[in-house]
Amino acid sequence: MTAMKAKDRTRTTVLRSALSAIDNAGSVAGPTTSMGIIGYGDVARRDLDRRQVLDVLEAEILERESAFDSYRMIEQHDAAETLREEIAVLRSYLDGD
Repeated sequence: MTAMKAKDRTRTTVLRSALSAIDNAGSVAGPTTSMGIIGYGDVARRDLDRRQVLDVLEAEILERESAFDSYRMIEQHDAAETLREEIAVLRSYLDGD
């Protein structure tokens, strides 16, 4: 909420993305049919422990580092800089561990 109030767009975007990734990591595969997943909204979620949440954040960092390298190679400096900032935000949460 602090990032939103401060209008820190990068931090807000990264935190929303990280929360989504954590939420997705807690999802449990639902029943399936030949037409796909059914009853998706009613499937129980599993609670992640602290280590699992940190693992998700580390995976988010690795994903961004890979994209950062790719953008640098094709000289997309603005996109690379945005990712560098996002990586710094995520690392601040790991370092605050």
